[in-house]
Amino acid sequence: MPNIFNYMDFREFLKDFYTNHKAENPGFSFQIMADKAGFKSKSFIKLVIDGKKNLTADSLRKLNKVLKLNDKAFSYLDDLVAFNQAKTLKMRNYFFERLFSYRKRNPGRLVMHHQYDFYAKWYHNTIRELVTFYKFNEDYDALAKMVMPPISARTARESVRLLLKLELIKKKKDGYVQTSPLLTTGDEVKSVAVQNFHVQNMVLGAES
Repeated sequence: MPNIFNYMDFREFLKDFYTNHKAENPGFSFQIMADKAGFKSKSFIKLVIDGKKNLTADSLRKLNKVLKLNDKAFSYLDDLVAFNQAKTLKMRNYFFERLFSYRKRNPGRLVMHHQYDFYAKWYHNTIRELVTFYKFNEDYDALAKMVMPPISARTARESVRLLLKLELIKKKKDGYVQTSPLLTTGDEVKSVAVQNFHVQNMVLGAES
């Protein structure tokens, strides 16, 4: 049984659930899943997995007759479905934060959240370039004023900390250098962050 808390796409979870059960029991089918859930259409679950159908609150409750998730896991799945099917960026951000609240202490989940933060803020790339362009001596007030438009010294400090956590920069005796790790947020997380990034840049463009 796949762990729902490891997923940021409910369709991937359903696909893995079906694949695992099929491997254990070759007779398992979408027809059996549909019958147990109470769906009239035997192809409904397959269409959901393929992204051709969405889940409603009612169909999700029916589906859990097959999934048999406990209250916490079902609550996560409910929020995950809402996140994946949200029509606006505001709602996607809202459910994104809800999803991460389930397992705040999970190291992998925290790293993903940090990656989301990197993509979501326009100034992190700028800070990354600046601290390696000149000999940065921890003067965050001066660093902040070099960013256009300027940010606060506190924001600059937090940005440097994030870049260090993600190993996008490394501190050496004579200053900071860039590194090039692969950020693996996954399509769902990255898409929300990139949308936020574009919105912020449009706002900055309008203000300028």
